[in-house]
Amino acid sequence: MKLYFATDVHGSEICWKKFLASSKFYDVDTLVLGGDMTGKAIIPIIAQGNDNFKVTLLEQESILHGKEAVDMMVQTIQNRGYYPYVTDPDEVQTILNVPGKSDQLFLELVIKTMQRWMEYTGPAPVVMSARGTTISSRSMRSSPPQNVCAALRDRSSSSMNTTSWPTAAGATRPPGTPTARNRMKPC
Repeated sequence: MKLYFATDVHGSEICWKKFLASSKFYDVDTLVLGGDMTGKAIIPIIAQGNDNFKVTLLEQESILHGKEAVDMMVQTIQNRGYYPYVTDPDEVQTILNVPGKSDQLFLELVIKTMQRWMEYTGPAPVVMSARGTTISSRSMRSSPPQNVCAALRDRSSSSMNTTSWPTAAGATRPPGTPTARNRMKPC
């Protein structure tokens, strides 16, 4: 039996697809992802009216015009390992002001991403491990939310300590600014 081991895809769509493609390229029987599968932050794409949206990615603010531009930005954000979230200013305020709301949203986006990734799975089975919990691609397809919660339950907040959520004044926090707003809690 030939195994291919990788780690640290950190939510990157491109890295996940390359990981899956390695089974064919290296002719392996099973792919093993040893950890650090999830991304680190939610990147809000905030509606501004008149089919315009504002997003800040890697300290660069952009105004997007129309659905096609938003779809392209969503893909860019996913490729970089973050979780895009199309929203509006009112929901941003709710997320900022309701304790636990950003944690809940973060977990929902992790689960949604992992479910989408399971649709990409190629011929070799995938085994993922996170802090002593092992998940197979087959179990993810049958009951992803419970398995994802088990795998992520003890996730450290130290790897998720930045956010691009706007502050009350409309600015974004600088990268590396600690915040508890996007920490995940046990399911």
